[in-house]
Amino acid sequence: MLRDSDKQYKKNRKFTLKRILKGKLYEDLRSWASDARDFGSPLIVEFGAEVNGEWFPWNGKWNGGVEKKFLQGNTIKGREVVYTCL
Repeated sequence: MLRDSDKQYKKNRKFTLKRILKGKLYEDLRSWASDARDFGSPLIVEFGAEVNGEWFPWNGKWNGGVEKKFLQGNTIKGREVVYTCL
């Protein structure tokens, strides 16, 4: 996953979900995919792990998400809050 920084609990400024969806990072992603293809061994690729927490920059809260109520109208509080985005 592309990041502005390796620091946790920090919002991405350049590599946002909105910019990815708008095609603004097409060349960055294409370059990464080409390098991954040429790496020479199998890779495990994961996108957006732990989206319900604030420790990674691609979480729902920092990408325009809102708290989502579920389970008979209850809202889960704390680290496991679920956000909808975009």
